[in-house]
Amino acid sequence: MTDHLDHDVLQQIFTRGGSDAVKRALDDFARTAGDEQLNAAVDQACAVIAADTARITAVADQREAGIAELEAQARALQKELDELAAETAVRLVDHPPADD
Repeated sequence: MTDHLDHDVLQQIFTRGGSDAVKRALDDFARTAGDEQLNAAVDQACAVIAADTARITAVADQREAGIAELEAQARALQKELDELAAETAVRLVDHPPADD
């Protein structure tokens, strides 16, 4: 076990094992660290997890925005199709195809 848990170390632990691994590292660190060191490590762990949460939220927001844009495009295309179908129906009523 390391004798310190700085941001970089905690980031590596989080990247490899997620929040459960960070919790285990903090639990192990608590056995040897003083209160001040442990509090600093906990603060750093929270910062690491918060940064990842923010990253995930940003990705989700981007994807939601992309979905909203695609939905708007789909609605516009559906409107165009509906208009073309209505125009075609009117033309067929006004000028039915000749029977052969």
